Amino acid sequence: MFVCTAHAQQYPLAVSEGEAITYWTTTYAGDDLTSGPFACAKPAIPAVSTTNDEIRKTEAAIAVWETCYNGFVNNFNDALPPGKRIPAPVAKQMSPAQMNAAQNRMAAVYEQVITAAQTDAQDITARREAWRQATAAHVAAANDAAARKGQQRRDDLLNDLRRSADDVRMQSGPGRSGGATK
Repeated sequence: MFVCTAHAQQYPLAVSEGEAITYWTTTYAGDDLTSGPFACAKPAIPAVSTTNDEIRKTEAAIAVWETCYNGFVNNFNDALPPGKRIPAPVAKQMSPAQMNAAQNRMAAVYEQVITAAQTDAQDITARREAWRQATAAHVAAANDAAARKGQQRRDDLLNDLRRSADDVRMQSGPGRSGGATK
């Protein structure tokens, strides 16, 4: 009977020698690479964010994913080369052919896992960049519109002041000041 403490989520803690070898040579699926803290949920990335709150939430979601993905990459690199994570007691019981089969199985699973992760990362990176560009364009347009509106308000206020000043001058023109006339 073998007891595995490393990567216990992979298979039952107490298994027979044959079951442990079979697991690594034929049923290993890479759960140690993609589950738990390494199951990185894709962030929700809108086409464009139109408020500061939306921008902060999207940036936070992307940061959470990036942290998870970096942990995934570190864990993946730690698992290399294929066969490294086979518990020593199990590896000692394997024949060279069984070890080769386990390493080949693991290499194939690793290739599938890293290919899927890279595809996800490329997709998320592309969506993040499109979101950043669209959001930056929206922010620039909103800032420009606010600046134009602010300038229009200043122009309107200045025109109102000029009209008021003109009205005062018209009302206090010659003969209206209450003084003597020639």
